[in-house]
Amino acid sequence: MTTRWSRSIAPASPAGVSAGRLGQRLSWPRRLWRDRVLLLLALPGLALLVVFHYLPWLGNVVAFEDYQPYFGILDGPWVGLQNFEVITNGDPAFRGALLNTVVITLAGPPSSSWPPCRESTPRCTRRPRSTAPGAGDSSGTSRCPGCAASSCCC
Repeated sequence: MTTRWSRSIAPASPAGVSAGRLGQRLSWPRRLWRDRVLLLLALPGLALLVVFHYLPWLGNVVAFEDYQPYFGILDGPWVGLQNFEVITNGDPAFRGALLNTVVITLAGPPSSSWPPCRESTPRCTRRPRSTAPGAGDSSGTSRCPGCAASSCCC
């Protein structure tokens, strides 16, 4: 007598082939039903891909329209490349903004190089003398004898 727990497990069948009917492929609806849990698990990732990767591309349409918010993205009058004439005509305000962008990109933001970071300066090789609070220094902190920094830079 075989019970539910004593049956042997059938070997795995190749993908898309039913274990009972070798040589016949499962139909599309049967495969969808069989893989329904995996498909449901994939839905959130697919939704995020569509929302954050493909939907923003619709915003590129605005570059070729005379965009006005009350018309919406798709109902605005189509102007083609007229919005890009400012690049070819050499508008002084546009040229100044383009020059500033190139300079800032090549030079980097001002905060990246000034003031110099403490880690980029050469370090003192001497060890500070340890002072107890109230002994010698009024603040109780130790000063580096090599460079007189308020905290140890070594």
